[in-house]
Amino acid sequence: MLILPDWLRYSLEWSVIGLPLGIYLLLLGIWQYRLSSPVLVSGQRDLLGLLLGLSGFFLVGPPTWLVYRLRWRGDEWYWVGYGVYVALLLLLMRWLLRRQRRTQVIYGVNAADAQQALAELAKHLSPGELTPSAPVGHGEDTSAIPVHDDAPQGGIASSASWRIPRRIYWPQQHALLEVAISPWLRTATLRWLQGNEDWQRIVEQTLQRCLAEKEADRTLVPILFLLGAILLGLGVFHVLIWLLLWWLRP
Repeated sequence: MLILPDWLRYSLEWSVIGLPLGIYLLLLGIWQYRLSSPVLVSGQRDLLGLLLGLSGFFLVGPPTWLVYRLRWRGDEWYWVGYGVYVALLLLLMRWLLRRQRRTQVIYGVNAADAQQALAELAKHLSPGELTPSAPVGHGEDTSAIPVHDDAPQGGIASSASWRIPRRIYWPQQHALLEVAISPWLRTATLRWLQGNEDWQRIVEQTLQRCLAEKEADRTLVPILFLLGAILLGLGVFHVLIWLLLWWLRP
């Protein structure tokens, strides 16, 4: 019987952890490469893809090491403990997905295009107001702030203020939309704090039309391809080695 060396066993474990993440990054890179303009996706879909990419980490990674100690009491204890862990993991996943019901994510957009699209959105659906990121409560000032034409034109060197959430407020509809722009990830996250679903649908459709006039930012695509290929290659390589050693065992 062949016994795997410790270094190979540990590297195999981490490669299996990285295998789903590598597939996720490759698929994300391919999808963003094919985008012609920035696109709006649901927050639940975005989070579900990320959780599936991290599934290896949660199922066999460091979070399971505490459960592994139950092996000292026997395999039955271990599998019962692991089943409880997976059940709690699924409940946590469901809770996180429910929290994303009123969230949308724009992919393939730089900071300048995102800011311009939001300004166009506020104009199309007047009287939308761009408001500061401070919490809005009863009696607080929600006066509009100007949209400057000298804002940075996207890219990693964008001003840090562009990463501060902004809010758009529609007084007549009692709707409040919080926006967080990430120049590094080329994304913008939209989170509804107030407003009904009908108005939310109108705003999202209008915003998608504003984004359709802009070109998708593919700056992250090569990085996604590189990281995904590395993780996928390492995972496949170590799995093949393990299968070969298992096949050659006495």
